[in-house]
Amino acid sequence: MFLVIRILLYVVFGFLGGWIAARKGYPPRLGVIVGVVMGPLGLLIGAILPRTKEGRKQAEFRRQLAAEAAEYRKRQDCPSCREEISACAVVCGFCGHRFD
Repeated sequence: MFLVIRILLYVVFGFLGGWIAARKGYPPRLGVIVGVVMGPLGLLIGAILPRTKEGRKQAEFRRQLAAEAAEYRKRQDCPSCREEISACAVVCGFCGHRFD
């Protein structure tokens, strides 16, 4: 039973190592190997490594994507039919009112 738990922990460390490496711009396979071989110490090492240039680009892209998604989630009321629609809408989908 102890062996099964230990194996499962190292599988989890491998997945977490791969995820951390991918988020920082390193090859996920490298993170999986370090996570499995070194366990929690490998995760700590991965967490303190700096982001690569590619990792910084990915993080900026994720921030921009989140900002755009938040913009599209904003809602407004149509002045004609009072239905709630997206703030980015050009035409009301319910009554056809055009926004300027």
